[in-house]
Amino acid sequence: MICKNERCKKEFTPNNARQLYCTRDCANRAKSYRRYKKNGYSANILNTCPRCNSLYQPKRYKQKYCSISCANSAKKIYLTIPD
Repeated sequence: MICKNERCKKEFTPNNARQLYCTRDCANRAKSYRRYKKNGYSANILNTCPRCNSLYQPKRYKQKYCSISCANSAKKIYLTIPD
């Protein structure tokens, strides 16, 4: 059987009659990619980080910042209570 993941397409032997993907990891990647496409994103999109204004390719469909350090510093600024 051929894996149903659009990016994988490997030949594999299924463990049961309902198995569509070669591995669980491949199934998770396909699910993530379907969700990514469903929400109007494409794999070749570049976003601008609101914190540092650099261009980046998001790894998740809800990703807002280019890195964890930008996200954390934005969170610190947001959570700072002015005197």
